[in-house]
Amino acid sequence: MSRSTVLLSLITVLLLGGCNGTPQGSTTSSSPSEGGTERSAESEVIDSNGASEGVASTDEPSEAIPNPSASSSGSANSSGVAAPPAISRPVQQPAPTDPPKPPASVVPGETTNGSGSAIGAPLDTTIVPGKQFGVVTASTTYDQLVQEFGANQLTNTEVHLGEGFMAPATRVDLGNEYAFSVVWTDETRTAPMEVQEFGPGWKTPEGVYNGMSFADLEAALGSFELTGFGWDYGGTVMLENTALEPYSGQMFIRLQPSVAAVEASQDKLLAVTGDQFFNSTNANFDDLSLSVDQIVVRIEP
Repeated sequence: MSRSTVLLSLITVLLLGGCNGTPQGSTTSSSPSEGGTERSAESEVIDSNGASEGVASTDEPSEAIPNPSASSSGSANSSGVAAPPAISRPVQQPAPTDPPKPPASVVPGETTNGSGSAIGAPLDTTIVPGKQFGVVTASTTYDQLVQEFGANQLTNTEVHLGEGFMAPATRVDLGNEYAFSVVWTDETRTAPMEVQEFGPGWKTPEGVYNGMSFADLEAALGSFELTGFGWDYGGTVMLENTALEPYSGQMFIRLQPSVAAVEASQDKLLAVTGDQFFNSTNANFDDLSLSVDQIVVRIEP
């Protein structure tokens, strides 16, 4: 499957997912999906004059960076580059009536009950993009998550999918290492669309995980292409022609530079900015302290 075909088909999935969720502009959790996904520090953005605008953090909703050359439908822009779907950013907003939930301490081979104490059942950390994320499959419902982890470990929220669309989500709090968010197709919370914002304890069979360094990712995948920074889909890894090519369209990885590197190497960042593709061997990446900032795993019916 060609890169452009994959990316355009994913945008179609994104928009269809959005239509099943809350209407555009609603205040009621993609992706990429680029997309799909809560969270960790947002990426550095570059304004139209090339100036650094800094990196935002915390669990607040983020606005997409305007991309004058890309249409809202995700079609190829004036440079001929198809925009990948946007990686969603969950918004951690527990209901006012929900009591605080202290994170549980979870280790492999252990899961928790509603009070956060271990109950001995093994924690399934299997990831099969497109099919499974731990216990989450296409048939998983919110009620089943309650039975598996306990209601006290769950927080219903929503995520921004891009293009103004929101989707309902449920955060499963198993501590920093094993927490994750399920994004649902609609408010019934009976059909997962994707899983995102999972801790570094979750790894693909190839060893890819959130927080992974750029060098380690390249060692696992071989050389790869990624989109330039400073726009909606900046830092998205293209899986075609890599060890993860079988997951193309089913898993999305996004890289971001460190805050310190952005401040110290703005010229290097500007050299790999914009809605175009760069090879991972580009020397400008060497000084940006890149790491995996977002992974989204799609769950398909």
